[in-house]
Amino acid sequence: MQYGWRRTALRELAVKLAACDRVTVSVVSYDDTAGYELEVTLVRGPQHDSIVIGRSQPGDHCQITLERWLPISGEPGIADAVNTIHAILAASARPDPVRIIDTTAEP
Repeated sequence: MQYGWRRTALRELAVKLAACDRVTVSVVSYDDTAGYELEVTLVRGPQHDSIVIGRSQPGDHCQITLERWLPISGEPGIADAVNTIHAILAASARPDPVRIIDTTAEP
């Protein structure tokens, strides 16, 4: 019965994420295990790198893996990478969820 609850929590997370504007959520299952992960991407992001979301064995936590390739071949790229990494670390250190405000809305 505990296993069903773990899957339900990940499913509820997928439903909530899918309800967000301009977000695509895919469920990935693995044949060799009973595991599932979510892959979340922006529909029209400048790059289509995904965020992979897995769950802990008890099912009460999720792990977010961000695979984002950042250019670092020159000073502007390095400065942008530092700012991006700092923003991710700062957002993950907050005890409360960060409210995201879309400032790039099309006119």
